[in-house]
Amino acid sequence: MPSCVLIFVDDHFSAIVGHFPTKAFDDRQAIFIERYGPPHKRLAREFQNGFGAHLTGVVLDWTGIKASVSLDEFANDAEHGAFVISLNSYAARAPANKNTDAVKKAAKEL
Repeated sequence: MPSCVLIFVDDHFSAIVGHFPTKAFDDRQAIFIERYGPPHKRLAREFQNGFGAHLTGVVLDWTGIKASVSLDEFANDAEHGAFVISLNSYAARAPANKNTDAVKKAAKEL
């Protein structure tokens, strides 16, 4: 079931993290490309499921003046994809590991 978490820092919106079924990735990808244009970066990311099978997923990134967007075909498992829309000011304030921890915490709360 799709879900999302809004992240506020010091009472200011900083990011949104959303999850969706992996089977809906193509639809999400089309929506994001329609809205933001072609991704600025496209990566292949290998994922191993609980049975040991290796899957290759896609990670798409857009970077704008004020915000960045990431769309990941496989988030925490082979059944769920994720997107993150964050203000660049939020990402700049948080060390990389702290930002990742916040995203992981938000994902667990879904």
